[in-house]
Amino acid sequence: MSVPVCLLVYAAGATSGFAQTGKACAAAAGRSASARPDSITEGAFPLSLACRWNDGTAVELVPGWINPALCTSMATIVFCSVLAVCTALKRKQEPGHE
Repeated sequence: MSVPVCLLVYAAGATSGFAQTGKACAAAAGRSASARPDSITEGAFPLSLACRWNDGTAVELVPGWINPALCTSMATIVFCSVLAVCTALKRKQEPGHE
């Protein structure tokens, strides 16, 4: 269950502002649609799509809940995987299980 959730959260974050990034940045910064940012930087992990103007204005288009949700999902995946391996090893060591 955690893997699909993780993938959905990542997809939601990765597509934030994906279409017409310049217009999305301008709208998020409260500027006119023609006010394109001077630079746009993207990051895969943690997810980031940041727009910056030379006057110091900066806007992050990836919602703030995305990266914590990603980390929580990944931690759950690791925890469940370790738990599954430990359970399998414990059962293998019990008498009567081969």
